[in-house]
Amino acid sequence: MEETRLANQDQTALTGYSQRGSEINHLVEQDSGIPVVAKIRLGKREGDKKYPAGKFEHFFLQDPGVGPNKYHQMIIAKYGENPTRLPIRFVTPHMGEMIPSAYKWYRAGSLFKDGTVKAGALVCRGNGPHMDGTPGEARFFGQKDPVTQIVPSRECYGESCPDYRDANGRQQCKPVMSITFMMPDCVLGGMLVIDTSSKHTMRQVRQQLAWALKIPVLRDNWHQVPWVIYRKKVPTRFYNPTKKKEEEGFAYVVNLEFDEVTFSKMVASGELGKASMQTALPQPPADDFGPDELYEAEAVDEGPDEAEVVLNDPEVISLFEELEKVTGRQFSSKSRLLAIRGKGSGPQLKERVIEATKRSIMTALAQADADKALGDQISTPSDTPKAPKGGVL
Repeated sequence: MEETRLANQDQTALTGYSQRGSEINHLVEQDSGIPVVAKIRLGKREGDKKYPAGKFEHFFLQDPGVGPNKYHQMIIAKYGENPTRLPIRFVTPHMGEMIPSAYKWYRAGSLFKDGTVKAGALVCRGNGPHMDGTPGEARFFGQKDPVTQIVPSRECYGESCPDYRDANGRQQCKPVMSITFMMPDCVLGGMLVIDTSSKHTMRQVRQQLAWALKIPVLRDNWHQVPWVIYRKKVPTRFYNPTKKKEEEGFAYVVNLEFDEVTFSKMVASGELGKASMQTALPQPPADDFGPDELYEAEAVDEGPDEAEVVLNDPEVISLFEELEKVTGRQFSSKSRLLAIRGKGSGPQLKERVIEATKRSIMTALAQADADKALGDQISTPSDTPKAPKGGVL
């Protein structure tokens, strides 16, 4: 909200016109950004399949079941129907406006016979835990008050959250990044956006932008800096949780690169610094897509799911079985997995789980001994004389 107010002040300085008192505040605040006019997708649905096919080295310039809108058509006219590389520009140097990201959990959407899609409702959106493991914050839309419309907050643990997977163990919450940019050589009506859930893409894009922002000549002319966003087929190794083994495959990732050739030409021609500065902020992308829209083919190798690896460790299995014996309770695979994820992540995860399970076993044994001693005391009359009322022994 503060950024919106400052943007309005910048606009007032440019035009010499103040909007104060002449318009409804929330309308001004909602409309101050540059609109997103088209989404560039990474996969498509074929026939009546629920999930889109994602093994492609090119971008998709169309809306599911509808086809290209007029902005897609402008890009197609210049770069073809299946472009693999697109020249882009960013209008703001702020990461949260160029590449906003969050953990998002959606309810299932709907796929109609004509191929159109109705996205599922957003249940929860959070910023994930910090590097030291302390939780972030999330807004829990699934528990929004129907009367007051207040959305409660909750702690966000990212992949360690009990709601990260559903009751069947399927991932229902995803890390999502929206790469928001302009293509001034063919689309002038607003912003374009590419949504990705690939951790490889998120890291690579952020690293490229962070590098560029450290160079004064790029930072000072940010709205003119030329970039190329492209898709690339890369070999990868990934863990198959169904087969419980590593497999080889290919991923079709999105990468970002600085267009050094174009930038050098701009410097040589004196073009750099002559364009007018863009003062409007991009509107944040609407939460109008579900997890099906993010499919990019096989995930780039993030290593095996460390919680599942620990779950299948013989020592951990033995300790869980011992815990079941001493407590008289049965723990399902899902409850075990959630308990393991609750211990965080990292190279010491197995040791933390073993220590916590042993501690639970000792606590259960101590409780059993205490219960037995209490039962014996109740069943056997005590020989200890009672203290008389009003005095001591």
